[in-house]
Amino acid sequence: MDLTTLEHLKFWRKEELEVNLFFQSFSQTLPFVGCFITFAYITPHLESRFLSTTGVWHAVYFIDGLNNRHIPHEDRVLYAKVEEEQFD
Repeated sequence: MDLTTLEHLKFWRKEELEVNLFFQSFSQTLPFVGCFITFAYITPHLESRFLSTTGVWHAVYFIDGLNNRHIPHEDRVLYAKVEEEQFD
């Protein structure tokens, strides 16, 4: 689905802001997919499920926070304005 969206954005020559928002959402998806795989397949084989699950959970949100720090402040303000316009 993400590749389809990327092709759609390129085909219709959307603004750079929309393309950046797409890449941000895609890069946020990757840690959560890794978290799901760890929860479903790796954690059941470990001795301490609680500690491993908690560790993975914190790691995913840490990576997600680092991802959000790389968004320039100007783009964050633009994202907020775009969202307000869509809901008005």
